[in-house]
Amino acid sequence: MEKELTLREIRDRYQYDKTLRKYSDRHYFKDHSIFGNVNSNNDVKRHRNYLVNSLETYKSISPLVQDDIKDIEQAMARYEIAVRKVISTFDNPNTNFDYNAKN
Repeated sequence: MEKELTLREIRDRYQYDKTLRKYSDRHYFKDHSIFGNVNSNNDVKRHRNYLVNSLETYKSISPLVQDDIKDIEQAMARYEIAVRKVISTFDNPNTNFDYNAKN
């Protein structure tokens, strides 16, 4: 049986993990505007929904051109940044994030 992680364990494990920066470092290195604009669950959901919708749209297009791939990577980068913001500020009482280890 797999042990359930606590929020602290998730933060400690992933806060500085480079795998959560694969696309964001490539497309938004030193651009802190996205990180600064993620302030609530709705912001995280917006970035996730844009990524999911982009993937659904591009699923039906063949072949993908370089601009399509760049758009998907940028959507993934924005979602990576949003997830990192939640992880890095999970114990900050001044944020509007309402996440726990299960969601």
